Amino acid sequence: MDLVTLAAGAATLLSTWQLVPQVRRLRSVGSVAGLSVTWALVGVCLNLGWVGYRWSQEIWFGLLSPVIASLLYLALLAMIVGARKENVLVIVGSSCAFIAAVASAILGGWVAVGVLLGVGSTVHVWPSVWALFRAPAPRAVSPGTWAIGLGQAILWALYGWGSHDSIHLLYGLATAPGAGTILGRCLFLRRRRRLAAVAAETALATA
Repeated sequence: MDLVTLAAGAATLLSTWQLVPQVRRLRSVGSVAGLSVTWALVGVCLNLGWVGYRWSQEIWFGLLSPVIASLLYLALLAMIVGARKENVLVIVGSSCAFIAAVASAILGGWVAVGVLLGVGSTVHVWPSVWALFRAPAPRAVSPGTWAIGLGQAILWALYGWGSHDSIHLLYGLATAPGAGTILGRCLFLRRRRRLAAVAAETALATA
């Protein structure tokens, strides 16, 4: 078994598991602070697109992860929309734009759809970056999800490079910077909270 095959297998496993920490965190904290409805919506659409693209290219080992991801993104979308009623217009507008883009790509064949999926990964990640940096206390964001997201993006890029699959290479290169930014921000905020707690305890002890 070569390195490219191992990268593909590991990427598939990570992609399948990626959203589980986020769903669990959202259920436990009871808050959607720091989460983007656009991220969840585009996640549903992109993963359905990946199902079609991988089916067309006979990448059978990669079919399971986008199916599961589509369902988990749909669950996250329902939770976020349930907490933010005003996001209905965002959903309608984003859905129309995505459907128009897919329709245009389909006219160019599955290769065009694949390019759209790769480029769309950039659109997918950066609303989450924006939402995270805007939220004063983004309690709902799971660092675990973005650590897994960074790992699977790197592995898909490695698979794309090794197998000469430019679409998966583009996906990995488009996703990794955003996932790394979010993970770094989450770790920074966690460290700052810990330092603040230690400072508060020290102040109480010396008072």
